[in-house]
Amino acid sequence: MTTLNKLATPAIGLGLFFLIAAGLQAEIIADSLKTATAVRTTETIRIDGYLNEKAWSAAPPVTGFRQLEPHEGQPASESTMVKILYDDNAVYLGIWCYDNEPEKIIRQLTRRDRYTESDMVAVRIDSYHDHQTAYYFSVNAAGVLRDVLIYNNYCDDDSWDAVWQAEAKIQSWGWSVEYAIPYSALRFSRSPQFTWGLDFSRYIPRKNEVDRWQFVPSSETRGVSRYGHLVGIENIDPPGRMETMPYLVSYGRTEPKTLGNTDGREFISDIGLDLKYGLSSALTLDAAINPDFGQVESDRSIINLSTYETFYEEKRPFFLEGAEIFRTPFILQFYSRRIGRAPWRGVDEADYYIGYPNSTAILSAVKLTGKTRSGTALGVLNVTTREEKTKYKIAGDTKIHEAIVEPLANYSAVRIKQDVLGSSYIGAAATLANQREVSDAATVSADWKLFFNKERFSLDGLVIGTHNGLGINDVAAAMSLEKCGGKLIKGNLFAKYIGRETSWNRLGYMERNAIKGYSGWIQFYSNKRTALLQHINLNLNAWYNENLDGYRLVTGGNVNSFVNFANNWCLWWGVGRDLSKYDDRETRGNGLWLINGNYRYNIGGCTNGNKRVVLELNYHHDNERHGLFYLYGIWTNVKMHSNFDFSLGVQYSINRGVDFWVGTGEDDYPVFGEIDNDDFEITLQGIYTFQKNLSLQWNTQFYFSAAEYEDFRRLTSPACLERVNSEEYEISFQRGDYNYKALNLNLILRWEYLPGSTLFLVWTHARDGFKDEYNNFHFSRDFEDLFATPQTNVFLVKANYWWNI
Repeated sequence: MTTLNKLATPAIGLGLFFLIAAGLQAEIIADSLKTATAVRTTETIRIDGYLNEKAWSAAPPVTGFRQLEPHEGQPASESTMVKILYDDNAVYLGIWCYDNEPEKIIRQLTRRDRYTESDMVAVRIDSYHDHQTAYYFSVNAAGVLRDVLIYNNYCDDDSWDAVWQAEAKIQSWGWSVEYAIPYSALRFSRSPQFTWGLDFSRYIPRKNEVDRWQFVPSSETRGVSRYGHLVGIENIDPPGRMETMPYLVSYGRTEPKTLGNTDGREFISDIGLDLKYGLSSALTLDAAINPDFGQVESDRSIINLSTYETFYEEKRPFFLEGAEIFRTPFILQFYSRRIGRAPWRGVDEADYYIGYPNSTAILSAVKLTGKTRSGTALGVLNVTTREEKTKYKIAGDTKIHEAIVEPLANYSAVRIKQDVLGSSYIGAAATLANQREVSDAATVSADWKLFFNKERFSLDGLVIGTHNGLGINDVAAAMSLEKCGGKLIKGNLFAKYIGRETSWNRLGYMERNAIKGYSGWIQFYSNKRTALLQHINLNLNAWYNENLDGYRLVTGGNVNSFVNFANNWCLWWGVGRDLSKYDDRETRGNGLWLINGNYRYNIGGCTNGNKRVVLELNYHHDNERHGLFYLYGIWTNVKMHSNFDFSLGVQYSINRGVDFWVGTGEDDYPVFGEIDNDDFEITLQGIYTFQKNLSLQWNTQFYFSAAEYEDFRRLTSPACLERVNSEEYEISFQRGDYNYKALNLNLILRWEYLPGSTLFLVWTHARDGFKDEYNNFHFSRDFEDLFATPQTNVFLVKANYWWNI
């Protein structure tokens, strides 16, 4: 019996258990469409959380919440009542959260937009009423605000920010919340009367309870398309939406003295303006004059031994806002981190640089986004980056030379989506990178997401064509069929094809081309609560990829499961196997390499996230590439006080005897070495919140990586690694032994001194360096050496002011 058969037998048995368990469940019925009514008020509503204005008595109550968890479909264990008012400027919400044990209400004070395990309420408003897009506003019992943009029916973008107000107050009977959501925070077209999508939720952490007003069971597709209705709002106008945000930034930088920076210091001050203008009730223009696109938070350090580029998340506000419109399924056609990157050119004759730029300045940035009443979403972006130069010197030459290291460039992206068939859409996108001295790069794509059979199934697809110079054109396509609802089973079938010359990397992100493949998964699940369990699922996955020459790149599968126990502890595990396969990238374009089949398994778990101390453990093992890989991880979060918490994460990964390409031999054969590699990372994060608009946050990463290569072998055929003597056989090494260490520290004081206006005080401390004397990892020695490596300090002050005209 093969390993896969050994794994499949108990998996099928467990799957049958799920089917039986789910079959025993009584059918849970979704609520019929609910309607809430807003009442116009002329009284001034003071947002203080007390709900003592007379106007609240005139509004009809919204009640009838049901549990999503833990007892799905049952009435909420605690009563919740909502009332809705409006005037010419805003929608007002009053929420009464009754609680039989108010002393047990959890109030965690933290900075805005940070999720905490606290008592919380939220409203979701589909003001477009397109059944796909909604604005999520939540408030916890300490009055902390969080907002999220929901798009494509159920996708979340928590980088979205709006300017709104809310306050919460603890009462003898529970707690209360008062909202003011100005129309400038919503998007809607002009109309004499409005019907908006609406839903409310409440979270009671001590009971692990999630309640919803418009209840839809987990066996059905939940999303914006299943919201209730808000009626009663009339005779209001969409706001003109003229918003400006001038900024002032100043920073000082100290770094090790070099020939290019003899005093090791740099001071910069700048001023600029971000402008947001509502061209119509549907379209918004964002523009920036001398924009500041610097990051407040730094990227993590990493040593990348793979053949793929490291992916970094976008953190710059201009690119984050409206990012959901530019997203395409399956691929990242537009990757905004390409814009403003570090210059990519060097100067061969330079012995050292004087003032080599760390990034590319952005001269102008314009973005148009919005959605019309007919359901057409549009996004247009255009950015021009400056020509960057550096000065340099040549040994023995007193003259200072100058060279261009990043030519002038212009980048454009266009995205359009049209709603069809209720919550479905069809769309198209295009990008263009135009840069002096470099061939233009263009992409054009079409995509779709179609729901059918009462949204139980969806058909998603994308086709893209790319152009990267004369005669360098190709296409790619991907499609999936998903069963996204159902009482017993969910699943997905997926297929992709990427042509040999296809590349959207100039303004997008992709890992590789010249590939086709198929994959699928099926999930058995049960939400039937027992004395032991809250939720359990079993997933079966399988995949196959080959390159366009017909060589198998991977054939494999796994079985994994997630278990949520009644005490809110969690357990997850997985086992998998890949058959033998070819790698056509590890040799760096110098032939195929046949890798034997491998097995892997992982297990992990976590304690109750509602407790003061939370612990998570992970373990992973793999035997790929003729060696062994181990990963150990531990993470803990400690809530020291209601306004102070910190987390500690430690991850240790080990490669032993794993084959990696190191270079090329004297006879042009690719050469491999067995690596002994240790990666050790410690992350410390914490936040102290003085009040909900003033917080001190720190992020610290200690990173150590060491590697030693031995037992060198040349690849004479895909399946034959022939041992060589590195003292007699000449190898042109492209990678070798190393010992690297780094420290990254961010300390951020954030004060939202007025709604939408923020002052940042930031200290960034960074150290990193390689040690040539040794190539192994020893924590105490390497930790001590870390503080002898060169350091860079950046002190930054940034202030912006939000002004709504």
